[in-house]
Amino acid sequence: MVVAKYGREIRSAEDCTLLAEALREATSHGVDPRALELMFLAKRRSFAPRPSVLIALAMYVGFGSWSDFCSSREVLPADDTDIIPVKRRWGVIILTVAAIMIVLSAILFLLLGDSSAESSATTTALQEIYTAVDERWRAIATEECNDLRSIGDISASEVNSIITESIITLSDNISADIAATATERGIAIDDATLAEYTTRIVEHCENIYYCTLN
Repeated sequence: MVVAKYGREIRSAEDCTLLAEALREATSHGVDPRALELMFLAKRRSFAPRPSVLIALAMYVGFGSWSDFCSSREVLPADDTDIIPVKRRWGVIILTVAAIMIVLSAILFLLLGDSSAESSATTTALQEIYTAVDERWRAIATEECNDLRSIGDISASEVNSIITESIITLSDNISADIAATATERGIAIDDATLAEYTTRIVEHCENIYYCTLN
């Protein structure tokens, strides 16, 4: 049909160039002459033309679109393997699946990034709580020891008794302080982290008390 409309056989690259110009004038669709060469002159017919080329050719011979041409020829989408090879269809499917996978990967990356950022912020907040409580209780222990040193008429056994009593209640008091500070700042703290922080701060305070005893 294209040859009949064109008026002569398409046998050379020049014919393809002239046909491309005729297509542009008749349909306003620009077609690469090289694509026409692959369609009409190539010895192997495995070339799959672009949809825009097929549309231009269909309009050139009087059809409104490529689908109209296929309908007139009773060519169903599943039967047009000579027009659009199966390899090309699979290529489109593979590209579509790849695009979907890329989008899903991007979404997953963003979600994991948000989760990681949130986790990092929580860790930073907990560390700030630990530092604040640790500094507070170090100051309390230091002040208490300085008060004991300033008392001139107190015996070593009395100092030992006072410090021992302070150490006994130290763990519960520090644990309660950490939990209260976390609540004030709106930060959730699990039991394991609470126990770890408490143990570390108690050790710091005990070292301060023991220095006084020695």
